[in-house]
Amino acid sequence: MVVPSEKTPQHDLWLSNLDIMLAQNGYTPVIYFYPASSSSDPKFVSVDAVKIALAKMLVPYYPFAGRLVMGADDRLKIDCNAVGALFVVANSEFTLDNFNELEPSPEMSKMFLPSMIGSAHQYPTVLLMLQV
Repeated sequence: MVVPSEKTPQHDLWLSNLDIMLAQNGYTPVIYFYPASSSSDPKFVSVDAVKIALAKMLVPYYPFAGRLVMGADDRLKIDCNAVGALFVVANSEFTLDNFNELEPSPEMSKMFLPSMIGSAHQYPTVLLMLQV
């Protein structure tokens, strides 16, 4: 878990009907690929730098470090508690050149997204999950 780098407000955040509808549909998976330049180090992504940047980002966007909970009125809300975002590190022997013909598909999602998204019941209340 990566937590905000500074103290953040601690409160509940009310969700609109649209927010609740989207939350019930599950996570919105997004995949980005960043090729290394020919002059860069093959290990050009610094996991520590990404974690530090994420911790800083979680200060102004602190609800992402909270948890989705059911309120006393049986309505979903965000508990802004700064517990953190799930951060997963993965390694591969492949390069982007191995995936030239790759088309968006469920199989691609299984390959590149944190495995918790495929079984969201394991982390049902986490609002943000990242895999580097």
